[in-house]
Amino acid sequence: MRKIVFCLVVLSFVSGEVDAQLRKSAGGGRQRLKVRHVQGAKGFELGAGISGYGIYGAGYFSEFFKDNLYYKVGAGYEFRPVAVGDTRYSSAFADGLIGITVLDKGSVFVNGFAGGTVAYDMLDGLVTDKKTNGVGYGAVLGGEFEFYVANGISFLLVGSQRFIFSKEFGDRYYFGGAFRFKL
Repeated sequence: MRKIVFCLVVLSFVSGEVDAQLRKSAGGGRQRLKVRHVQGAKGFELGAGISGYGIYGAGYFSEFFKDNLYYKVGAGYEFRPVAVGDTRYSSAFADGLIGITVLDKGSVFVNGFAGGTVAYDMLDGLVTDKKTNGVGYGAVLGGEFEFYVANGISFLLVGSQRFIFSKEFGDRYYFGGAFRFKL
């Protein structure tokens, strides 16, 4: 897995400026024309990965409301594929996030995001006073490494931490990959 991530990072930096649009500036030098992460750009992303409780899949819609500033709304489903004893865990969640681009290299971006989350946690096979099915809410903090594999398609490596205010199931971490498609 480390070899794959390393190869993706190297590939992204090698191809960083290859497909960037260039134009001549008044002084005769070359200046990059910004065409990504600009106001009005929209996208849809599909992703999957691992979490503190198992695996997850999610989909998000994003839109840049200013250059390098965007919002993202989406939903996902998390579950543990193997029961622990006779107990199965699953959760449906929805997020509203605000993000900022902190590094822009033309085809390579590093983004940070924060926002709110709501989740409906479900337990099958366990009934106690402490852990039951129910709604939890909290905050999300995370980051993503994004690089373009083609014009209009980018690959993301995402890491985030959810801080759940109702502590029945505790805080959750998420690591995954996603593809974002420009709309």
